[in-house]
Amino acid sequence: MMGRAIEVMELMADEKMEYPFNNFVCSSVIAGFCRIGKPELGVEFFEKAKISGALRPNLVTYTALVHALCKLGRVDEVGNLFRAMEEEGLIFDVVFFTCWVWGYLKEGFVMEAFRKNSEMLEKGIGADAVSYTVLMEGFSREENAEKAVGFLSKMRKEGLKPNLVTYTVVILGLCRKGKLEEAYNIFKTIEDIGMVADELLYATLIDLACRKGDFDLVLDLLSDMDRKRISPGVVTYNTVVNGLCKSERTCEADKFSKGVVADVVTYSTLLHGYIGEENVQGVLHTRQRFEEAGFSMDIVMCNMLIKASFMVGAFEDAHALYKRMANLNLTADSITYCTLIDGFCKLGRIDEALEIFDEFRETSISSVACYNRILQGLWREAMIDMAIDVFLELIEKDLPADTRICKDDRVLDAYKLLMDTIDHVPMDVVDYSIMVNGLCKRGYLNQALDLCSFIRKKGIALNVVSYNSVINGLCRQGQLMEAFRLCDSLEKVGLVPSGITYGTLIDALCREQFLTDAQLLFQKMIRKGLEPGTHVYNSLIDSYSKIGMLDNALQLLHEMEMKGLKVDAFTVSAVINGFCRSGDMEGALTLFSEFKNKAILPDLLGFQYLLRGLSAKGRMEEARNV
Repeated sequence: MMGRAIEVMELMADEKMEYPFNNFVCSSVIAGFCRIGKPELGVEFFEKAKISGALRPNLVTYTALVHALCKLGRVDEVGNLFRAMEEEGLIFDVVFFTCWVWGYLKEGFVMEAFRKNSEMLEKGIGADAVSYTVLMEGFSREENAEKAVGFLSKMRKEGLKPNLVTYTVVILGLCRKGKLEEAYNIFKTIEDIGMVADELLYATLIDLACRKGDFDLVLDLLSDMDRKRISPGVVTYNTVVNGLCKSERTCEADKFSKGVVADVVTYSTLLHGYIGEENVQGVLHTRQRFEEAGFSMDIVMCNMLIKASFMVGAFEDAHALYKRMANLNLTADSITYCTLIDGFCKLGRIDEALEIFDEFRETSISSVACYNRILQGLWREAMIDMAIDVFLELIEKDLPADTRICKDDRVLDAYKLLMDTIDHVPMDVVDYSIMVNGLCKRGYLNQALDLCSFIRKKGIALNVVSYNSVINGLCRQGQLMEAFRLCDSLEKVGLVPSGITYGTLIDALCREQFLTDAQLLFQKMIRKGLEPGTHVYNSLIDSYSKIGMLDNALQLLHEMEMKGLKVDAFTVSAVINGFCRSGDMEGALTLFSEFKNKAILPDLLGFQYLLRGLSAKGRMEEARNV
């Protein structure tokens, strides 16, 4: 292509041809190359034309060159070109600067673009509608729609008339930022000045209105398009269908789709919506509609139909469709394999899942999700040795291993897997913390402690949250001495016990009725600058109330209120229990009334304490009134 262009240029420059080779021709050629997406050929043509001596470029040709350079992302070269043009005595115009500003904006250099625009104005070159529009587009693209609106206002004040492109740029910017009201107000301005909006503008507003859930506005905009005889395309209709489906209104989307133009995207969107809502009838109905419509299936629709088949229990249909993909000129992707593996695993059909997984392995597709799905299935079937092999393969392929795919009820399997592959798995502190927490939740404290010890030897520092999980597990198993030893050892690894650490230990001491120790630890917590929360106060108040030390409980209740801590239903119930245990029903009723006026009622146990106490005293009428 370039060779032919140069050949024509040389022929035109030949005196025998008597055909003028001038800037008009050169700039037209450069612009032509830009239009067909070959700006590099435009730049090359300019350079060869200049070297040949057949061309002495003027402003128009240089402007075409700047446009080509900016399209290539070489806006930094325009500065040198600008200085060379100055030395040649060329006078610049608004078109040249607009191209330059556009180049900076295209590369994301907003402030530099703004400076070049200011430089243009300083040279006495006035802005026009196009230069303003370019600036507004740049700011809108950078999600600075407010700045674009400001330029729109400035443009009007200077007597320049914005065109439809200008308004579209500003509205698009506002829609990107989710500013529906502001975008709609500018849209109404277009109508007020007699300008006719196009489908793009309507579609942009409809999309944002759908995302905001304002479907009344969506219907108004569609009606407005109908009145003005602007025919919405299938993309616009699909925007409405997608918006309704995302708002969990798939039935309405289905009904809407029956009265408008639909395509394969329409049906795949409806299927996705019905699958999300677990609407089996909707899935079956949409699948039937799609088959009757006779559209060619794309990979997205195929994946949706496979997923839908599993949802309605038709796994054989899902497998059959997968086998027919080659006949449909479709190639399975990672979503296809992942959907099939996951579907068969959930049905407990691990053999079919492994068959699909083996076929996935033979492809060049890289998908950690497929590995995770088969690992979950293998764990569920207790096929741990095979799971370890698959996990090691995942590591060998340098895919990110997800150590969190095992549920709490299989945490020992996950622990075994981890320990067997520990030298191959790149795990961070978050992964280890999740494993420690899972072991503690299921009561496997020895394994959790072993893992903590192993992690320390590897030089990885767990955070206090992980140790809190272990301390909580030890406390729940009644191993208070081990819990305190672990707490005391935290400083040796550079950690400071947190409020949760102290709260866990205080709660455990209270449960075991070691109230003196609990009170001492409570005071130590405060000395360390940690503020006890409602849960800590509740543990102490409940324990004091149960052993008849009501004054201590009331003192702590007073402290809570003075510190602005939330007194909850458990707090009130615990103190009522204390009054009832001591036989002080007046005190119990007074406390009940006081907190009832504060809109804090006791929990079910609190009411039972109160009713039982009043009944024991023979105060049945008061019990009924409570």
